[in-house]
Amino acid sequence: MEENSEVKPTKLLVLVPIFLGLLGGILAYIALKDYSQEKANDAIYYSIISSVVMVGLYIVFGLIYMQNALSMMPF
Repeated sequence: MEENSEVKPTKLLVLVPIFLGLLGGILAYIALKDYSQEKANDAIYYSIISSVVMVGLYIVFGLIYMQNALSMMPF
């Protein structure tokens, strides 16, 4: 009896680039490139978008923190 040893990736693999950023996108790309080139490219796009959003959030929260810290300094 011959078994098919090929394992198809799950739809949850899309979450890897969202939560891990560029590193997750690269890992998902490697996992998906043999199965579907379109899904592999989507993983890279998701990771870029995720990374840009995270950097934007870091900047916004950093500016809020700096504004609060400067307002409490005695000048």
